[in-house]
Amino acid sequence: MVISAVSGIRNQIKLEGDRPLILVDLSVPSLFYGKNVLTLTDLQDYSMLNMANRLEELPKIDEIVEEGVQEFMIDHIKEQQNEIISRILGNVERVRETEVKKAKRELEKRNINVDKDIDEVLDVMSKSIINKGLEPLIKNIKVMVENDERRYINFLIDVFNYGHIPDDKTEEIKRKETPERSDG
Repeated sequence: MVISAVSGIRNQIKLEGDRPLILVDLSVPSLFYGKNVLTLTDLQDYSMLNMANRLEELPKIDEIVEEGVQEFMIDHIKEQQNEIISRILGNVERVRETEVKKAKRELEKRNINVDKDIDEVLDVMSKSIINKGLEPLIKNIKVMVENDERRYINFLIDVFNYGHIPDDKTEEIKRKETPERSDG
């Protein structure tokens, strides 16, 4: 391959021969001509053809990017769903474990030996109750996240409060539930 960029010569030179030679003539006006000569005009034509081919690929690129964005959004929604559900189930699991311990203590108070079998039955039963009881809630949480219903999601988070009710709220609830005594 030969690249030529000569100026000032007016007569064109024909490139002949059987050797595999490509000559890129950058001269203006072109100095060489022949079947293995590429001029600035030829390079411009190749460049325009290449650009046209690239432009034809743009819709495909847009489609690939759109698919990637959609996959990302689906993954993001699933991550949000999993985060909310995990926090709620974590809270419920802590409550379940506490209540199973209370049940075991109550059985022991009644002189019932809590062996491995009873322990397993309490564990399986309580998990089953939780799973069946929360199944509709979990399905609805998934739909709420998909529909970006933040008000309802925030409501659920407040209701479950990730397992902790502030002490002042607990006292307020006790006051409301305790009937007032009359000293008369």
